[in-house]
Amino acid sequence: MNHSIWIPLLLLSVAACEPELPEATNAPHNVKEPLPGAGGGAPVGGAPATSGAAGAATAGASSAGAAGAGGSTVTMATGTVGKACKQDAECTGYGNGACVTSIAPLKGKITDPTHPQAAKFENELVMPFPNGYCATTIDHPCPNDAACGPGAGCFRGLDGVDKAVLADLDKEKTADGMHPFLPFSTVAFADVGICMKPCTADAECRQAEGYTCAVPMGTLIGVINPAYTRKFCVGPFTFSL
Repeated sequence: MNHSIWIPLLLLSVAACEPELPEATNAPHNVKEPLPGAGGGAPVGGAPATSGAAGAATAGASSAGAAGAGGSTVTMATGTVGKACKQDAECTGYGNGACVTSIAPLKGKITDPTHPQAAKFENELVMPFPNGYCATTIDHPCPNDAACGPGAGCFRGLDGVDKAVLADLDKEKTADGMHPFLPFSTVAFADVGICMKPCTADAECRQAEGYTCAVPMGTLIGVINPAYTRKFCVGPFTFSL
């Protein structure tokens, strides 16, 4: 079977390396670690909590009303993707807003629990977001940038890879023929979409909190889809193949 060059590279990379993550990262994480008051309460200032499209509409309506009454310039609602947060209600201006502290894209997505690499990919492939980060969870994948609101982007790391190629990879077996080559489906992984803040330089991110401008999950995405180069503000990701 003829594959593109990244498939043998992936075979060599996963077979040869062992996880080298800090102890804190090795602990299982869920898609979103709950925070006190998540999903409820009121944002700063005491206004009623409003999120998603409803929040954007409310903010837009309030600005328009103020302009009509006082003759001031209308200020359009803006999204909050990428900003620090403590609860979901602070993440407005886009749909399915969530305040995340970590995202484990393969948590609960392992197709072969007996695979030698299953625990590594499920529990160690974790994107941390120090001090909270307005984004979306993998339970509500974004299909495109428009779903993420103004100034935000939709990270879909396997965009551009033919689904037939991914399906072929899912059929590959480990050297002993006992397991699929990867413990998860790359076809399913291609549907993961997360609203994040796009960037071109570290200075655009929350550097003091450990954020840099990089391809999310770059060590994995760079092997499966090396053509993907879009960067976002991300926390200190340490997963290695």
